[in-house]
Amino acid sequence: MKKIVLVAVIAFLVSVASAWGAAEVSLYGGASSTRDAEARVAVSDETATERLNLDSAAVFGGRVTYWFPSYSLGIALDASTFKPSEFVRGTFVTPLLLVRYEAKQYRSARLYAGAGPSLAHSRAKLPVEDEADVTICCETIVLSDKFYSQTIDLGVKAVAGLSVPIVAGRYGALRLFGEYQFTHVRPSFEASVFETRTSLQADVNTHHVVGGLSYEWGK
Repeated sequence: MKKIVLVAVIAFLVSVASAWGAAEVSLYGGASSTRDAEARVAVSDETATERLNLDSAAVFGGRVTYWFPSYSLGIALDASTFKPSEFVRGTFVTPLLLVRYEAKQYRSARLYAGAGPSLAHSRAKLPVEDEADVTICCETIVLSDKFYSQTIDLGVKAVAGLSVPIVAGRYGALRLFGEYQFTHVRPSFEASVFETRTSLQADVNTHHVVGGLSYEWGK
């Protein structure tokens, strides 16, 4: 029910805004590449540095944009999610300030770029194993637990892309776009592992290449 209300409110705001400027709704998908991170791990009073192996993954997202009339400026609300590891997922919600350049001599191709602060929701679910001090039948007991934590941190997102209309009419235009994105966040995870408080912090930098469709209407 909350999701339905949120979608209805966004649709209402976009329809009102389009009466004075241009509104645009976009959906996109693509690939992301996240560099391995040096994670700072603290267990009780001891700290260590461990390498957090991250990899390429699919990324999906959407954006609602308002372009100001007579200006090359726009504001947008962007949301995207990706999973750089089997055990880690990130979701970014970002208000963007955008600038654009319309090359009307090239079929109204549009170059645009923007950036903004993000609320980044990160979730980690890592398996942990440890050997017990006792043995049974000459075999060491291996205990297992999970490091599970989720956190919301302040991050940043930057975008740059090219958009071209593929269908245009009196009611708006359907545009095809390709885009580069960069996201950064430093999540701080905390969890109890084997009844011991454990924390993990790492700088996560990700490059995304996406493509999608957008529908634009208004002035």
